[in-house]
Amino acid sequence: MTRRRWIAEHWDEATATIVGAQAEHMARVLRAEAGMEADVVAGGHVFHAEVAAVSTSEVRFNLIAEVQADPALPVTLVMAVYKFDHMEWAIEKATELGVAAVAPVIAREFYDWQFSFGPTRAFFEGMAASRNMPLAALRQALEAAQTNYIAGIFSGARQNWGIEYFEHRLIIGWVHDQINLPFKWYIGSYAEMQRLVRRHLREELPGEEALWEADEAIGRVFNYDLQSVGDSFVLNTLESMGLNVTAIQERDGGDKTENLNQVKEAIQVLTDQCTALAEGRLNDPVFEVSAPCAGRFGTAFARIRETFRDSMSRIAQNAAALASSAEELTAVSQQMAGNAEETATQANVVSAASEEVSKNVASVASASEEMQASIREIAKNVNESARVAKNAVSAAHLTNETVKKLGESSQEIGNVVKVITSIAQQTNLLA
Repeated sequence: MTRRRWIAEHWDEATATIVGAQAEHMARVLRAEAGMEADVVAGGHVFHAEVAAVSTSEVRFNLIAEVQADPALPVTLVMAVYKFDHMEWAIEKATELGVAAVAPVIAREFYDWQFSFGPTRAFFEGMAASRNMPLAALRQALEAAQTNYIAGIFSGARQNWGIEYFEHRLIIGWVHDQINLPFKWYIGSYAEMQRLVRRHLREELPGEEALWEADEAIGRVFNYDLQSVGDSFVLNTLESMGLNVTAIQERDGGDKTENLNQVKEAIQVLTDQCTALAEGRLNDPVFEVSAPCAGRFGTAFARIRETFRDSMSRIAQNAAALASSAEELTAVSQQMAGNAEETATQANVVSAASEEVSKNVASVASASEEMQASIREIAKNVNESARVAKNAVSAAHLTNETVKKLGESSQEIGNVVKVITSIAQQTNLLA
């Protein structure tokens, strides 16, 4: 038996996923269940796969093995927008034939208009770069998604645009919030979409009355889409801010977005609590007010409050310990003051003694100067004595020389006397 073939929008090494009209057809028409086998085209290759999970918005497959087959040709079907069930049938048959992308003329024209607007084109260029894919491939995927959206507008009539249709629009709002597309761009695009649809319907429908009825009906569907997508976008934005949108109670028959006053009340409670915390009113009754919609934001603020309370408690304990230490320091200071007075008295005594010592030192200094003068005088006298002694030594040497010479002269005189005596004796003999 030939297995049906499906084109995966998302895939990895082990799984593949189809969404939109393909998933809705597989879930609602084929009644697919987990375990059902199929062929799935992913990344240009055909895989034998098994259904893992089914919903009207998404069908996930487990990839079992690659089927040996020629890669699917990148066939793109360009067609006009058909009326109601014919559009869904055309998409179904194109998918079964293995068409890689169904791009009606209206989807192509719509994105021609989108890409002609500089900021929108820059947004999609950034989106393509973040996903590491060519801009042309991103545009192809966008046109395919727009095709599914257009088909859903007409096929939704079968269920009178009920809960499943509404849930699919909620997913669209969630996606636009996740990619951070400015919401006013999305709203503004509806006027262009309605213009294009009206122009193509004029080519398909005979007469102005039929065109007017179809245009009015599609306008109501667009208005319904705007409300559902807007609700999803707002609720997802609030949830991304940390608020708990599931806690919003649906009152008086309204939905969650019709009861956003509960979110406002929660934010007001958080604001009042912030004010009380900033003013140090940690036990203010406002902290007992319940705000279920505060969500993660409220939980984080409660932790901040408890942390602040613990910090203030520790500060109070440290302040008490500091006060006790201050009292001890005061006692020590007083004792030090008494000791300082005693020290001052002793300092006076020491000062008087120091004055006496200073006087004695002055006397010693004067005596020292006199002693130095005496020493200088003595040194002078010593030098003079040394000079005199040196002169005396020199005179003594001279005297010694003279005495020596006198001794020699005396000896010579003695010799002369001896000669004279001898002569005298000889004279006496002669007499």
